[in-house]
Amino acid sequence: MTDRKKLMTKTVYLAGPEVFLEEAEDLFNRKKELCKQYGFTGVSPLDELDGPSITGTLNRAFQISHANEEKLRKCDFLVANITPFRSPSADIGTAYEMGFMRSQDRMVLAYTNHPIMFRERTLMHLNLEETDTETTTELRDVNKMSIESFGLVDNLMIDGAVFHSGSHIVLHNIGYTEQFTDLKGFEDCLKIARSKEF
Repeated sequence: MTDRKKLMTKTVYLAGPEVFLEEAEDLFNRKKELCKQYGFTGVSPLDELDGPSITGTLNRAFQISHANEEKLRKCDFLVANITPFRSPSADIGTAYEMGFMRSQDRMVLAYTNHPIMFRERTLMHLNLEETDTETTTELRDVNKMSIESFGLVDNLMIDGAVFHSGSHIVLHNIGYTEQFTDLKGFEDCLKIARSKEF
């Protein structure tokens, strides 16, 4: 007997800092259209919230976080935009969503539109330089905390989530003004997802 689940369209959660853009809804609609082209259904953090409306800033925030967790639970996999956001690393909310999906044993795919690796970005962010590249001394910041130096795209838990999903982080070098709107990397992730059995 044919497995009914395999006949159903896979749903993909669209994670990333795009939620903060003025044109966020239009961008998520573009992502959803691309999802359709590859045989998936896109689910956006901006999609209608389930449950009763709650007033008040704090309660509204918790309503959104709860609704997004519910969306994540219902999705088959996740594609994350991990282009550095207001720091040398990915958006922290996106990182949480990636970890949430991995804890559900779901596939996590990711792309970035920034070509510089995490270690170098961190050094630039902290305005630090390596004065001696031959030294074996671990590089540390002003608080004497070591700087992650694994040659990865982002923090090892971010790269690890994608690696343990059987994939790799897609890298593109996109100009600054389009780093959060260019969808080449997103489409590459959809191609990877389509090639997988899950």
